[in-house]
Amino acid sequence: MFSNGETAALGPLAVRLIIDSDNGRIYDAPVEGEVVLHLPYGKYPILYSSRAFEPVSRSIVVNRPEQLVVLPLALSHFVGLADGKDVGPDPVAIHAKVQPVTSCLAGRPLWAKIVGVYSDYIEVRKIQPDGSVLFDGLDDGLYVFMVLDGNRLRSTQTVTAVGKVTLDIKLQDCANSQ
Repeated sequence: MFSNGETAALGPLAVRLIIDSDNGRIYDAPVEGEVVLHLPYGKYPILYSSRAFEPVSRSIVVNRPEQLVVLPLALSHFVGLADGKDVGPDPVAIHAKVQPVTSCLAGRPLWAKIVGVYSDYIEVRKIQPDGSVLFDGLDDGLYVFMVLDGNRLRSTQTVTAVGKVTLDIKLQDCANSQ
């Protein structure tokens, strides 16, 4: 945990974690599992990498006494054979079918939004007239899926995305939505 800072939960494989500040490097070491650091308030660019994973780089802002940050890893290449061919990880996608496809605001479209719980992924897509919406090219992980209708939140649910996931979303009545 980056106490007075943030936590990096890195999983069972060792990776190299690098954290810099305006005054130079403040952390550079191989880690396995969780790291607890005491950092002054501020913004820090961090990088972690491993031979088995794509390097990940992002900025974190330390702005409270204790923070949790989970840095998701994505396999760079899975080495395995299927029918004599080298294969990679399965593509990750969330396909949703929303019913009914009726806006509370006449003539306005419905929108779907997904937000990564342990990543900084956010995407919004228009729901098609048949109620379908597709989010593809995702990393494995936990997401929150929402259906937006103007300023109303008509549906929300958590989704664990591993491979291809299909959701059947039943919208709340307009009178019961937020």
